[in-house]
Amino acid sequence: MRIRQRIIKDRWQEMLAEKKAKLRGKLEQAEERRETEIKSLKNKAKLELQKIDETNFIMKMTMSNLKMDLNSKMTETAERR
Repeated sequence: MRIRQRIIKDRWQEMLAEKKAKLRGKLEQAEERRETEIKSLKNKAKLELQKIDETNFIMKMTMSNLKMDLNSKMTETAERR
């Protein structure tokens, strides 16, 4: 009887060890997916910031050109008088 109990106990421990190993594997995979997703989000955010910087630069250049055009027209008007 004790041999049978020992065998059952050993099988139970093996099953538990297998379940633990599977869970650890799943946790590791989930962590890897999480890290990959975080990297992806960081890259997307970086690209969005770059787009914003480019848009700001374009806006500044446009405003500068408008100021220069206005100054030029004002100078022409002043010279005509």
